[in-house]
Amino acid sequence: LTSKQNRSMASQIQTLLDRVIKPNDNVKLDLQVHGVYCLPEEWKSITEEPPNVNYRVKFLGAEITTGKIYPRELTEEELKAQEESKPKKGKPKKEEDPTAEELEEKERLRLEREEEDRKAAEEWDQLDEETKFYRTEEDIYKNPAVKWDQEFNSKSVEKTEADLVELEDFVNTDGGCWLYFIKEVIKEEEDPKAKKAKKGKDVETTKPAYGKAWVDLRALQQQGCSELEQRAEILDATNKEVGVETPTEGEVAAADGDEGADEKQEIFSKTYAHIYIRCSPEVNPVIPKENHITPQLLVTEKAPLPKYPLSKNPTENFHKQLRIVFESVAKEYYQMHAEEINHDFNQGPSLATMDHRDNMENRRERLFYDFNVTGKYYVLKEKMKKTIVKIVKDHYRKEGESLNGIHGDHNDQFYSELYEY
Repeated sequence: LTSKQNRSMASQIQTLLDRVIKPNDNVKLDLQVHGVYCLPEEWKSITEEPPNVNYRVKFLGAEITTGKIYPRELTEEELKAQEESKPKKGKPKKEEDPTAEELEEKERLRLEREEEDRKAAEEWDQLDEETKFYRTEEDIYKNPAVKWDQEFNSKSVEKTEADLVELEDFVNTDGGCWLYFIKEVIKEEEDPKAKKAKKGKDVETTKPAYGKAWVDLRALQQQGCSELEQRAEILDATNKEVGVETPTEGEVAAADGDEGADEKQEIFSKTYAHIYIRCSPEVNPVIPKENHITPQLLVTEKAPLPKYPLSKNPTENFHKQLRIVFESVAKEYYQMHAEEINHDFNQGPSLATMDHRDNMENRRERLFYDFNVTGKYYVLKEKMKKTIVKIVKDHYRKEGESLNGIHGDHNDQFYSELYEY
């Protein structure tokens, strides 16, 4: 491991030691998609799509399906003009001259509309360009959008054990995660009497499409922050990137062989998804200033270490095992020095810096002594041994071979290269 990695691990250990709080056992992730806006130009002219076209969104195990394009709605003026353009039956009625009261009411309504328009124009001029863009695209009277019915536009998933660790890594390490947007064409049984669809605009709008959007989760790194609302730009992606390994026959037929299944199509430009995310409890809970000892905070029994799924990457397994060790050390540290830690919290800023460092050093020494005497160090070392051996085997490509068979000059060379690695 490099010195930079060592410093990063030391920082993580210190963070876990300072956070004297019970870790989360599970987190409920709620995802709500308000809609997908700024659609491609060829999609905007769609008024009614075939029933076999489906839009869905995937994010951190939550999947929302049965989306569809909602066309632009007509304004009151457009509806009135449309109604007036219809031919009227019978003889037209003779229009009577309006009374003075009607003229006065009409003038009052006109002035009110002008005042509302003036205030709306002033408010609009004060907005920045980004807000103007979002408001224009999300206006139901100006642009169409992909939406979901209210009972289908949200999804909740429970994150536990390995899934919870993955969520915490996305939030605290990567700072975000990919959201996948899929337009799929479900295969339907062919009707021999039906005519074959013409190529052109109709076929173009029923082609499958794949996109991905990076969702920034850094706001959840703040203590106590449990929700965020974001507009994430959708980029073009391939079917494999979004988790669709093999296109269905219906998708291949809809594509009509124009482009390869794995080829990235240039479809989206400024298209974005408006989403809302909530985690309960928070991924990073608030650290209390006065953390009094209560039965709920004390660990009465040692829970078994979580079993993480094996990965083909030995370095990833090593990082996961390190995380288990960090959490185990943090719990032991808190159990040994709970009373002193609470005393430091109560002292607050008045505690001298030098005394605080001396206290921390004494606690570390007692912790290391306890680990060596009780054999806890040996247990953790044995658990780390397997993952380290896998890294060495992967680096030297010696799977299935015994390292004990190396001796003499080869032995010296092996240890030299291993130390450098």
